[in-house]
Amino acid sequence: MKQDGFSLIELIVVIGISAVLMAIAMLNFNQMMRKSAIDSQVKMLYSELLNTRVQARFQKEARRVGLNSNKVILYSPDLTKSPDVQRDLSSPIEWGGASDILFDTQGLTNAPATGSKSICIQGDNPATYDSIVVFKTRIQMGKRTNPLGGCTIDNIVTQ
Repeated sequence: MKQDGFSLIELIVVIGISAVLMAIAMLNFNQMMRKSAIDSQVKMLYSELLNTRVQARFQKEARRVGLNSNKVILYSPDLTKSPDVQRDLSSPIEWGGASDILFDTQGLTNAPATGSKSICIQGDNPATYDSIVVFKTRIQMGKRTNPLGGCTIDNIVTQ
């Protein structure tokens, strides 16, 4: 006599295997979500800085970007007015500069001529990029070599 279908034992084994696989996947899900959020935040900051630099250069008007631990603030050409845009950050940042980032009419920053300013996501994280280095003439994303070593250019490998 021919039987079609599955036995109860086969069904329980398949459900057990799928439960184990789902448990393994869920363990890595939180880490992947954190990595994705940090990568996204760094790329958003990088994009905002580059966009502000390009606007300053091509419109021949100084622009300013303000940073604090949980917010990025974009100012219009009139630096005395209130901010144009404020974006909340999902992960707190460390900012290696004492003042806002100012882009002059040539798109150059107020970073020291021989140095840089750096922006880092706080804490240890699995992200590909977790920092931005702002030089006088360029902006680069990077990864800290030692998350506990501080937010300095000596501790960041730029890509």
